[in-house]
Amino acid sequence: MTGFSQGSMMTFRMICAHADAFASVGSAAGGGCFEGGAAPAAEVPILYVHGESDAIVAFSTGQAQRDHILAAWSFGAPTVFAQTADYSATRWTTAAGTDFEFWQHRFEAGFPSYGHCLPGPESDGGAFRCRGAGQFDYSMELLRFFTAHPR
Repeated sequence: MTGFSQGSMMTFRMICAHADAFASVGSAAGGGCFEGGAAPAAEVPILYVHGESDAIVAFSTGQAQRDHILAAWSFGAPTVFAQTADYSATRWTTAAGTDFEFWQHRFEAGFPSYGHCLPGPESDGGAFRCRGAGQFDYSMELLRFFTAHPR
């Protein structure tokens, strides 16, 4: 399952309610589920993306979501596996082999969403597609993650 913004919030709520139904999830620019010590009944691999200048769902919400996920399960040390001046990707893995990837970026889509956007091909001019060169392609990273975490 995957979702952006409110779809991201729904994705997190779905894994809290039905963790056994998902092989892995991808979520961008939304929080939920892990607050207040809540967690899915089983570990689920998660790829989570959030823009640092997000004007709709603040980056502090993304940081809190990251921290709630890290507190929910026993993760090992972080590994930064992709990084440029405009984004970084960090992976944590539990003893059971469950991965959590947190991608943060500095890309923007312009008013009114700013960093509330999905990185990807610059030729795709969608309303919530980030603008600018040097982006990672969220859709390709999501496919890579789903392929690496089948059920």
